[in-house]
Amino acid sequence: MMYNKTADGDQVSSYLWALDRDGFKIDGCIIDVLYHKGRVLDAQRPGIAIRSKAELVVHEMGMYSTILDVTQRYKSLEHHPWPLLFPAHRNACSQFQCEYKDICRANIQVGEIPPGFRRDEWAELDTSIAQMQKFTLDDWEVKK
Repeated sequence: MMYNKTADGDQVSSYLWALDRDGFKIDGCIIDVLYHKGRVLDAQRPGIAIRSKAELVVHEMGMYSTILDVTQRYKSLEHHPWPLLFPAHRNACSQFQCEYKDICRANIQVGEIPPGFRRDEWAELDTSIAQMQKFTLDDWEVKK
């Protein structure tokens, strides 16, 4: 099961797409899967993932679509509050055992740094965090 998710996933497509764009004529790669079973780690090479030229084109179009969507949402921040533009995808945490679950599910206070993380010097998020925590749908009205 883990092999199928890895072989069919976008990460493999991204690597092969990037190599193709850089002039390497590679259409497949060997998959390495690291299983974590309790206290035991098990590494396996279960197979090869292959991408056709058409699949790489579809992957590239998907990347452009994502970039356009994020750009459009970013430009909309002046008019719409970000809890509406960038909602949390809560089911992803349970499906993929998200390592950031403690952050997005916690009530992080302004100036607080979650254990195990550090604050980037360039990131000034205190005002944004405070605004998001105060946000309610009652505060927002549609501007016509």
